[in-house]
Amino acid sequence: MKNQEPTAHSPKNTFIAQINYNRPLSEIGSSSRVGAMTLEGAKHEAKFYTNQAKKNNTGCTVVIKENKKTYPDFDWVEVETYKVE
Repeated sequence: MKNQEPTAHSPKNTFIAQINYNRPLSEIGSSSRVGAMTLEGAKHEAKFYTNQAKKNNTGCTVVIKENKKTYPDFDWVEVETYKVE
C-alpha cells in the first residue's frame, strides 16, 4: 500500500481550517472544518467553503490552527484568522 496524505477530515492533518458562516447555510450548517498537511493546503481546502458562503450571499470567518505535536497527540495553536465578506 502506498503512503498517502491524510484526507481532509483525518485527525492526522497538521493544519485545520474552521469556517464559521455569518448565517447557517442550507445543507452545510453554521460551520465547516477541513484539514491539510500544510498551511497552503488548509487555505486551499477552505476556499470551497468560503465560495459557498459567497454564493449564499453571506460572509464567514476562517480560523486556521496548527497541531504543534505529532499525532496521536494534539496541541492546536491558532496561526491565522481572516474574514471573507
